[in-house]
Amino acid sequence: MTDEQHLKWLGPERFKIWKHGNLKLDKFIPPYPDKRLTVDALKKMDQDSFKDGVLYQAQRERLGDSVMIVPNGKGNYPQGGKFKKLKPYYDAASKGQEIFIKKLQKEKPEIEYAAVWDKDGDLCCVAYGKEGHVCYKVPDGGGIVIHNHPKGTPPSMGDLKEILDKKLTKMAVVTPSGKFNLTMDKEKGILSTDVLQKRFNNTIGDRDFITFEEWKEVLNGSGIKIDFVGA
Repeated sequence: MTDEQHLKWLGPERFKIWKHGNLKLDKFIPPYPDKRLTVDALKKMDQDSFKDGVLYQAQRERLGDSVMIVPNGKGNYPQGGKFKKLKPYYDAASKGQEIFIKKLQKEKPEIEYAAVWDKDGDLCCVAYGKEGHVCYKVPDGGGIVIHNHPKGTPPSMGDLKEILDKKLTKMAVVTPSGKFNLTMDKEKGILSTDVLQKRFNNTIGDRDFITFEEWKEVLNGSGIKIDFVGA
């Protein structure tokens, strides 16, 4: 069945719960156990399914087309097509940052995947979504973010702002041709976002992105270092 058919059959509220939640379709079919469940009952069952599993989808209302899961250390993995698509990348991230990077470099996915580790190196979440629109959560106190740019573009100004706003120690941007590393040197003074934005705008002009060499010029003396490692 298509999404349009599911929407017509389930109705808008039940469709939204099924589409973005963790419940299988049989929970929406009467009798369960002897009559059709109400929307409120379905919402509660969906929320409970995330809490009882190993992972749960965080900040679900703001995710839109993104899917994010957060480990809680128990052992089972949520069911559903959207989680199935994420599982190989979650498994890779669970084995470490370099394994996650190698997975992205090998598979060269056409959508954007991201993984976040806290400052102690513990995995915080894994997510996927449309390029430039993947949603994930960075812990208080900073951490490390690794994500891919399917079209091979260098880091964006949005990536740089996130490093500054979230106080990240490192961000890696994986592309089909290699990996960009952005690292913050906390021993040096960090230039303000406004200053870096002005440098960026003066460099990029009307283009969509700037080159690696241009990024080095933008970040010169900023307290943030960029390097590139070929695949």
